[in-house]
Amino acid sequence: MKTVATAYGLAEWREGQAGTAELYNLVATPRGEGHGATLLNEVIAQMKTAGVRVVYLFSEADNVLAHKFYIWWGFEMACKLPGFYSHGDALMFVKRI
Repeated sequence: MKTVATAYGLAEWREGQAGTAELYNLVATPRGEGHGATLLNEVIAQMKTAGVRVVYLFSEADNVLAHKFYIWWGFEMACKLPGFYSHGDALMFVKRI
């Protein structure tokens, strides 16, 4: 797992197969001040350097603010995964970089 840690948040990602990577965790604080965008830019730059061409992530189905953020950044919802988490469903998002 690779990590981008700053004073304003944390992002973690892991390489998959065939030029893919999972954005495993993205937490920015406080919310709404652009820190998530900064972290995402840094992570995508690392991924490109590593040869990643497709990024995917999973998000809790009821996390509407996160979905809006990822869609604004060009991610597309790929599918809904019922029961993905022990406490509920997930949505999978994908982006070519």
